[in-house]
Amino acid sequence: MKRRTALTGLVAAGAGLVACDADRAEQADRPLRQPGITTPPPAAAVLAAFDVRAAGRPALEALLQRLSAAVTESTGKHAGRGRPVEVTVAVGASLFDGRFGLGAHRSRRLVEMPSFPNDVLDPARCHGDLLLQVCGGDAPGVASVLSDLADPELRPRWRMAGFRDQPAVTAGGRAVDRNLFGFRDGAGNPDVRDEAEMDRLVWVGADGSEPSWAAGG
Repeated sequence: MKRRTALTGLVAAGAGLVACDADRAEQADRPLRQPGITTPPPAAAVLAAFDVRAAGRPALEALLQRLSAAVTESTGKHAGRGRPVEVTVAVGASLFDGRFGLGAHRSRRLVEMPSFPNDVLDPARCHGDLLLQVCGGDAPGVASVLSDLADPELRPRWRMAGFRDQPAVTAGGRAVDRNLFGFRDGAGNPDVRDEAEMDRLVWVGADGSEPSWAAGG
């Protein structure tokens, strides 16, 4: 996501959120991209969705700035201990409702996830304004970082933890372990080392198909 935009709060919550100062200087003229998207699968992860309780747009921007600072501090602390952790931030379609005046800036493909046939869904464990994905080498580490990111204006909505017994990949970038059902997750994924393929399938381009703030998301 590009930084020079009226949506400074959303940019802070996007790819620029977890970039260090040196990275920001290097990437000032190109889209910033978050970790946790094309990086190797971790041994442990936790995903947590939140409802934003901020009252108005200035409060939302202040919240996202606090979150940005908390991510930088917490991940830096764990990296210094030799336990690197990655944080990926995503926004939900509901963040672009009438509360913050962001409706006109919603990404065109960002819509509420529909239900599928035979789904039995608990509304309390669906959707959310903001999603945090925390990945690392062990469950206590990722849980600790998520705890560091708590904020009174983020109300927890749902949370799910995951793990991989063999968080390794083949020379071609494919996961080698199997999930609890015996399937090899990600076996059909594209090669994350193929930048052209990633640009085509994963990263949002600056071609006008999406709002300019989303480029690199």
